Amino acid sequence: MTCPVCKSARFGRYYTGITSWEYPGRFNFVCCRHCGLILQHPRVPQDRVGQYYNPQSYWGEVHDAWQEYAPLYRAIFKSRSSAGSILDVGSGLGLFLSEFKKRGWQTLGTEISPDMVRHARRTYGLKILQGDLLKLRLTGQFDVICLNNVLEHLYYPRQTLVKIHSLLRPGGMLVIVVPNIDSLGHAVFRRRWYHLQPGRHVYHFSPATITQLLESTGFHVAPMDHSYWRHNYYSWFCNFRYNYSLRFTVNRGTPVAHSSPGVKIGKVIVPILAGLGAMLGQITRHGEVITIYCHR
Repeated sequence: MTCPVCKSARFGRYYTGITSWEYPGRFNFVCCRHCGLILQHPRVPQDRVGQYYNPQSYWGEVHDAWQEYAPLYRAIFKSRSSAGSILDVGSGLGLFLSEFKKRGWQTLGTEISPDMVRHARRTYGLKILQGDLLKLRLTGQFDVICLNNVLEHLYYPRQTLVKIHSLLRPGGMLVIVVPNIDSLGHAVFRRRWYHLQPGRHVYHFSPATITQLLESTGFHVAPMDHSYWRHNYYSWFCNFRYNYSLRFTVNRGTPVAHSSPGVKIGKVIVPILAGLGAMLGQITRHGEVITIYCHR
């Protein structure tokens, strides 16, 4: 095994015996001794990784694209004076791409889930290719390529970025959103941090390691953004929910009575604490997620 960031083969133990709130089993994470990248090892075999994805968790109730993706839209639309072409890798339900289609952009998505592909095609009329980007034959070049909470799931991040570089026009923009292992939330919750998500999140990047990976694959990286409020707030909310809610600490996801005193108190306190955590993370530039805007 070699590190996809620096190609070192020297690793040390980081976390052992990590458990999931949703699935049985224990997972280990190691740290590259050279660059500091955190990764799950051993990884779940690719032909079994589907069992760690609950389809219901990806079919959210958000139907307002601007409510969900406002920071990304503002940055992308500000960078261009006219409509262009965009590729969304891991396009999910298609909500993100739908706004670009409304504005006259040429849109294309890739998505592994056949159900999500069907939904995006039927609901928004989008062109979505089903499959892994590395196995798809794509031609042409794009003005913008996005990976929104995708890179941490990929087994071959370096190879994926090399292919993306070839698909991006000179001067084109690559937008990446990933969980931040150097976040305030991880410093507080450590092995119970929400974004560890064993079985699903293969790699955990810091600002330093993601910058090194991007620069080594030919991208020019702009200063990183820690202010994606919706993601930061939701991450802190889940940190408290999964660590202190009886539903997840005792019942492994089975709901408890909403009338219990603990539930009532939690509904008041947790949103306040989540807001404070998100705000502190943004102020100190240790947000739960980092947004990277880079160019070819």
